[in-house]
Amino acid sequence: MRYSEILKRTRPELKVILERENVFFQEDATIYQLRAAAKTIMDNKKANEREKLNMEESNLEHLELDKLNLEELNIDKTSPKVAESSRSGCDAGVSCEIEHEQEGDGDSVLASSDEVAPSGEVPGSAAANVQRRVRVAAYDEILEGSDVAAANVQRRDRVMAVVEAEIQHLQQVEKLYAARKRVADLENALGQNKSAQEDNIDMSDLDALIQSFSGDNGYPVLRWIDDFSNIMDIYCVPEKKRFIFAKRLLSGSARVFMNETAAFDWPSLRVELIAVFDLKITAFDVFKQLEARKKLPDEGALQYFFSMCGIARQVESAQEDIILFIVKGLGDESGDASAMAYCSSLEELRNKIMIYDKFKKMTAQISKSAEKTKANGTHG
Repeated sequence: MRYSEILKRTRPELKVILERENVFFQEDATIYQLRAAAKTIMDNKKANEREKLNMEESNLEHLELDKLNLEELNIDKTSPKVAESSRSGCDAGVSCEIEHEQEGDGDSVLASSDEVAPSGEVPGSAAANVQRRVRVAAYDEILEGSDVAAANVQRRDRVMAVVEAEIQHLQQVEKLYAARKRVADLENALGQNKSAQEDNIDMSDLDALIQSFSGDNGYPVLRWIDDFSNIMDIYCVPEKKRFIFAKRLLSGSARVFMNETAAFDWPSLRVELIAVFDLKITAFDVFKQLEARKKLPDEGALQYFFSMCGIARQVESAQEDIILFIVKGLGDESGDASAMAYCSSLEELRNKIMIYDKFKKMTAQISKSAEKTKANGTHG
């Protein structure tokens, strides 16, 4: 089998051929491994055939040499007999001499013919040797041609392997390019969503999310800046728009200061606001504000609670002190709120204030209903 025929064989056919030669491979063996094994077996067979042919040629040459030696030996044995017959002819007389001469001539002719006959055998054996050498040369040429073809096929296989590796590399590059393109598309879509969010923000949204800053009501500037920055980050507002929104949220003294400052972007404005309105507030100042803050008549108890907590957050204060200020500021003369002064945390106070607020609203409704009933009875 030639290597070109091996290349035409499929993987299952190659496995069957190799199994016939008692060569077994695993199921995951590639077709290149099977081809290499088949070529190795083919090369071994060619080498064995070539060796066998050389041995046969050597044996034939030995046989021809033996034949030539045997013929030469036979010629040497017949020469003494011819000489003895010639000597006996000489003893018979003159007539015998003539006969001896004739016989000598005949014998010489016979000897010449005998000598020519063996010499005639040599050209025939030489021609046979030449023919064998021609056949061997032709066979070697065929083998050499098959080896060249096999080398060309191997070279083509190597080129194909390189091409396949290059194709795989290009496919990986293509996949990477596609993945990067998808990422870019997602980033563009995300940027469009951000732009849409930016376009949907207006002052009405900001007014609902954060209060304005004046610097006159004790609202800490650092707290306002943190609240404002958080809202801007949530809605992905760029720096140039943050400056515009911050200007619109300033009022009172902060608005007047804004008209006098040289800040033209949000980072500069933030630094200026901190430098002017970040007053160092002590615990004493906070306690004075808590003491002065009282629950308004139309204000709910829970709303009042959150307002007092906002004042207390300006400094670190003990929760027990804040609780006392909150309960005292409720202004409950009935004594219903006095028990809340013993709460251990602001969370507990908030829960009790919610119950207290519901109770007060219910009591107010009952009082109004009783007054209405009493008024109707009086008119009746």
